[in-house]
Amino acid sequence: MSNNFEIEMRVPYAHTDLMATVYYGNYFIYFERARVEYLRHIGFPHKELEKKGTHLTVTETSCRYIRPAHYDDMLVIRPKIENVGRASIVITYEIFDKETKTLLTTGMTKLAFVDEKGKVCAGPGDMIERLKQEIKK
Repeated sequence: MSNNFEIEMRVPYAHTDLMATVYYGNYFIYFERARVEYLRHIGFPHKELEKKGTHLTVTETSCRYIRPAHYDDMLVIRPKIENVGRASIVITYEIFDKETKTLLTTGMTKLAFVDEKGKVCAGPGDMIERLKQEIKK
């Protein structure tokens, strides 16, 4: 369920700067990791979509940095389906420090369904319906 699905990950040293603070661009990696795991959780792993000729491509993204994450922090990342269109979906994210439960970052990605030639296409009907169910939860 999108209202309670989450993943945890520890911040690796390689994702930080000289002050052991997470480099801003790495938050997009965290969003992607949460999105991929979430879609797998509800039955739509990227690998299977791609075998069937459907791809998801990011068309828009944003990130709001509230508090920094640091090396070795354990993060909790919560993706949530916000909007489902015929050919696109919007997913929002919240990243928390697991220990303090402090909200660190929020973000959003808008993704378009595209075919193997990169043309925008309608998403698979079963996936669209499942994603719409997730919004209602």
